[in-house]
Amino acid sequence: MNKINTSCLIMAAGKSSRMLNSSIGQWKMNLPLDLQHPDKTVLDFSLENALQACQKVILVAGFQAEQLLEKYADDGRIELVVNAEFAKGMAGSIQCGLNVIEHDHCFISHGDMPFITPEIYHHLWRFWRQQLTAEVIFPQYRNRLGHPVLISRKLFSAIAEINTTTESPVEKIRPILQPFPTAHLALEQAMSPSQAKGILLDIDTPDAYQAALQWYQQIQSIS
Repeated sequence: MNKINTSCLIMAAGKSSRMLNSSIGQWKMNLPLDLQHPDKTVLDFSLENALQACQKVILVAGFQAEQLLEKYADDGRIELVVNAEFAKGMAGSIQCGLNVIEHDHCFISHGDMPFITPEIYHHLWRFWRQQLTAEVIFPQYRNRLGHPVLISRKLFSAIAEINTTTESPVEKIRPILQPFPTAHLALEQAMSPSQAKGILLDIDTPDAYQAALQWYQQIQSIS
């Protein structure tokens, strides 16, 4: 499978307070997904999927930035960008990542979504190339929109103008994308449910983490 001639932002800047303050007590990006290989983290899985699909991967760090820099600094496949003001919200982290994008488009994905497979990236890319007007492509599973999102450079300036200095952190960019021509790809028509569901599975809470562990084991048993 050839790599897609585009970039992918992997967002891993947030603190994930719900997980840190829970009984798990760890940063979600550092949690193991394959308990037989505990050194391979949720973030490792997310990065590897993107690296298999895209020519360039940009990891946007913030909370635990020093740890990520130490871990991935020698991996020439990954460009690291640090948002020192990560506490102001995800929009600022996306802005930092977009600043280094050289392609005319990019995926935006998340470090806590390890089930976004390379095939998902490729399906979205092929769908993008079939569109004549869309500037934003969302994957969809059973009428729910997920990630990664594929956006045109035409949106970069609109995202750059988001005010991240307000008291209320900006966490969602979807309202910023809505005015632009958008298309949705129903992945349940293109791949198996066990793969397509990956666009929705993030690991934000202890319950979500336990569900992810079970889902990973289920996938392994049928692969």
